[in-house]
Amino acid sequence: MTDKTVEIDAVTLDSVINQYKFEADFIKIDTQGSEYEILEGAKKSISKGIFGALLETWSYPFHQDQKLIYDVMKIMDDNGYFLVDLNKGGYYRRKTVQNSTLFLGQIGQLDLLYFETFEKFTSTDKSNEKIVKAACLADLYGMTDYSVELLNHYGNFTELIEQILKKRKTLIKNVENQWRVEKIKNLLKFQPRTPPLH
Repeated sequence: MTDKTVEIDAVTLDSVINQYKFEADFIKIDTQGSEYEILEGAKKSISKGIFGALLETWSYPFHQDQKLIYDVMKIMDDNGYFLVDLNKGGYYRRKTVQNSTLFLGQIGQLDLLYFETFEKFTSTDKSNEKIVKAACLADLYGMTDYSVELLNHYGNFTELIEQILKKRKTLIKNVENQWRVEKIKNLLKFQPRTPPLH
């Protein structure tokens, strides 16, 4: 909960990216409730194309006038991103029960992982470096199918696709109900996302 507010000077992410003339491929924003405002100040950059974003969001207003999950999701959706994964974080526990009591409470915080949609990513010319970075990020976070889809679109990455698929090859060949295999592997902890979403 917010005890007090303090005004400080700040700059936008767009202005920093413009000032230092770099192109970000991935951003992580974990700022205890001001993620929405930072995204508002990065609209030019995310509309131009930052491939991925890992964003802390909140379902409960821990801070005064704080924007919540759906506000952050709307910005990302409006700018051509799709939700890849989420990770539960903190919980809000009302003061009606002592802290020593074992209970979860209400989900308060989620980390959301986003990538640019295929349509957005492929709508502009990309250098080979940008394409490979995007494919590697997708594969790194367990989206091998998306990684291969991007590489296939550009047509000259056969060797890289083979390396990715070889690395991801499992003992299980073609399985009709792949989702069941994935669920079992997750239950047995065979396939954690790497890196984890925190």
